[in-house]
Amino acid sequence: MTPPSFTEIPHLISDWVDDANALRGSSPRPLAERLAKLHNGFETVHPFLDGNGRSGRLVLHMMLVRLGYPPAIVFKNERAKYLSAMRKADKGDFGPLGELVARAVTSNLYKFVLPA
Repeated sequence: MTPPSFTEIPHLISDWVDDANALRGSSPRPLAERLAKLHNGFETVHPFLDGNGRSGRLVLHMMLVRLGYPPAIVFKNERAKYLSAMRKADKGDFGPLGELVARAVTSNLYKFVLPA
């Protein structure tokens, strides 16, 4: 997948922000899948020359925290699963990435939040 042209990026980011702002609204799609779609959408825009993956994961963490959830930390041993889920999301199947996000949030909830 080729990144968008430099002139397309502001419009695509503006559309992405609108979608992110609509996240709290009602939808028949589960929240984890909507988050997965937003995360994948950010990665698709590819707004930076370097660090898009790190920035996209940071934005995902910020959205989760603002919604009252812990971050969805994907550990190194899950990298292949994450990349596979991102490839499926590139084709419009956000379920695997949504599941990965939901499992990571749940895991971090049990590891970091409940013990505190």
